[in-house]
Amino acid sequence: MDPLKLRRFKANFPDEVPLTSNADLMTTIRYQCICPDGFIGEYCHLTVEEQSCEEDYCSSHGQGHYDPEDGCNCECDPKEWIGVRVGDIH
Repeated sequence: MDPLKLRRFKANFPDEVPLTSNADLMTTIRYQCICPDGFIGEYCHLTVEEQSCEEDYCSSHGQGHYDPEDGCNCECDPKEWIGVRVGDIH
């Protein structure tokens, strides 16, 4: 800490105790992304199509994977489920 600033602080605020190190100081920064049209997510990192594919497309028995060229594809899980949208039992 700058000794001159410390003396000024003590002169102006005699009853206050100054911070003596960076360890005594903590700042919390909060932010919220405002997404452009067509994008969603905490960091605006998903398109609406990607989220729909990942969350809704493959029922509850698979995971959707979005490809901009091929669209949404499902990976069946567990392996006894099959079908384009993972809705049929193997």
